[in-house]
Amino acid sequence: MYALVHQNQVILTQGNWNPIMFNNVLAEECGVSKRVYVADEENVPLIFNEDTKILKYFDLKPNYNGRTEWIDGPVYEITNNHVVGNYVIKPLDLDIAKGNLKNQLPGLRYGKEIQTIQAIVQNKFVYIKTDRDTRAILSANALTCGDSYVNWKFDDVWMQLTKDDLVSLLQQINNATQEAYDWEYSKMLEIDNCKTLEQIDQVVIHQQITTLR
Repeated sequence: MYALVHQNQVILTQGNWNPIMFNNVLAEECGVSKRVYVADEENVPLIFNEDTKILKYFDLKPNYNGRTEWIDGPVYEITNNHVVGNYVIKPLDLDIAKGNLKNQLPGLRYGKEIQTIQAIVQNKFVYIKTDRDTRAILSANALTCGDSYVNWKFDDVWMQLTKDDLVSLLQQINNATQEAYDWEYSKMLEIDNCKTLEQIDQVVIHQQITTLR
């Protein structure tokens, strides 16, 4: 990484050597007409005048718990040969930590909502998706089926489903999807009831979802 220093202040940092960006900032903000090129990466530190230089940059970003902490910085330490970016780990505001965690719940709930479940129809075990399209098709068929039946394919097995079969499948799917919504609601309450960041850190929301098919 590299840092452009002007009048003892860091005005640009770059993860990779980027002559175009450096040249633009040198000309527009530092009043330096000299240009740098790709090959100049090997010559860093580059000293243009007593006020302006390009130095190696070391970003000392620490590991931290993003659920309960944030990092403040960087504060730059400038030497003749390099720049170091230092950070301070600080605790998150409790309400912010709660909000960040609750924002993850809808996506996780949706992942639980659209699983494949094992259901029973005509005394047989079948696997069926619980996504909204499948639920909509089953609902439409249940409304229009009457005393007839619909052909439905479970994996490689075809079955003729009556209205009662369709309603039964819908109920089993609805039970599974309701569990997902109940999970989200219970986690929201659990987060709301947290009084400390330590309690926030103990809330478990990432659990492996078992995919049957």
